[in-house]
Amino acid sequence: MALRTLYLLRHAKSSWARPLLRDHDRPLARRGRDASRVIADYIASSHPLPDLVITSTAARTLETARLVIARWEPKPPVVEDASLYLASPGDMLKCIHAVVDAPVLMLIGHNPGTAELGHLLAGNRQLFGSKYPTAGLAVFTFDIDDWALAEPGAGNLQAFVQPRGLIARSA
Repeated sequence: MALRTLYLLRHAKSSWARPLLRDHDRPLARRGRDASRVIADYIASSHPLPDLVITSTAARTLETARLVIARWEPKPPVVEDASLYLASPGDMLKCIHAVVDAPVLMLIGHNPGTAELGHLLAGNRQLFGSKYPTAGLAVFTFDIDDWALAEPGAGNLQAFVQPRGLIARSA
């Protein structure tokens, strides 16, 4: 059986500087841009780079994806999926099931769906508590040959990191 890796990333901190902007169109705040770079560097130094990145079409997820990928070589292809905008964990899992030829996958989404999917895949809410902050990253491995076989409780949580914790560790 092959090993598959899933990076489940919540978009980085968004800006509320323009309160009349539609939710879908909100960009990242400066803190979010910085956090995206921290997460990118963590992945590059600790894990294999993704073969594919799938992201919601919201401005903040697209910007998170762009900033993360900018720090990697080679750069993985990015698929923008409108169905991931405020998706349920079930819809996010369907998106994962549809992936072919990408043993290392990154999914960038929103809460509450991202946190709920993380808990669903881990099968244990205690593994990373109730908080899934912006730019929070869960790293899962699966002992499966095909993403269509990724099921609730089948994920092995390898790491759950937050930019704040990574910055504190490196200081």
